[in-house]
Amino acid sequence: MQFTTSDQLQIHFDLFGKTADPPLLLVHGIGADREMWRPQMTSLPAAGFQLIIPDLRGHGLSDIPADFE
Repeated sequence: MQFTTSDQLQIHFDLFGKTADPPLLLVHGIGADREMWRPQMTSLPAAGFQLIIPDLRGHGLSDIPADFE
């Protein structure tokens, strides 16, 4: 899935689990992407959480801002 930011960048994210479950946002570190959370993508929804896992700007499938240096 993706959404467009106010500065017109496409940010990719994945959702796992049921929408009725408490949301849990998993954010990767610098140089990584959402795939670092692969082991948790099945275990945490099974434990009753809905996961929201984005690729931050300039990482993974998300757009790279023009002013990134």
